Amino acid sequence: MPVRFIQHDYTHVPSVGSERNELRTGSSGFPMPAGVIAVKIPGPDHPITITPLPGHLRVEFNGVPVAQSNKALVLKEAHYPSVIYVPRSDISIEHYLRTEHRTHCPYKGDARYFSLSANGETAANAVWTYEEAHPSAKQIEGYVAFYADNVTFTYD
Repeated sequence: MPVRFIQHDYTHVPSVGSERNELRTGSSGFPMPAGVIAVKIPGPDHPITITPLPGHLRVEFNGVPVAQSNKALVLKEAHYPSVIYVPRSDISIEHYLRTEHRTHCPYKGDARYFSLSANGETAANAVWTYEEAHPSAKQIEGYVAFYADNVTFTYD
């Protein structure tokens, strides 16, 4: 019987500037000067673990498969709900449209976003990826994650 996963990534903080060296808001909410990038190392107060998700994962948007993988990862971060990451090689790219939206996580790095489109419906910024993840999250570099309120996950 398939299992449905619910996930959220509450660690994302909206960037003020669109470029890496422009002014942005850090996790504390205070502006960071140009050229400064907040990087935090996971530890006992904020652990991050990344493990393989065994079995086959299917991700659907509006009834259409947008990803299928046997190589998905589960990221567990501090007290936040777990997040499932899928290799970009396992997505159906025709349903993804890159947006200008970006966020910054001091533990994982800068996230870039995609909207999903299928059967005439679009979900803006429904997918994110870390193209250059910080060292503590290198395993998810080149993977994508989905906001659970936009997609259906099934696992078997």
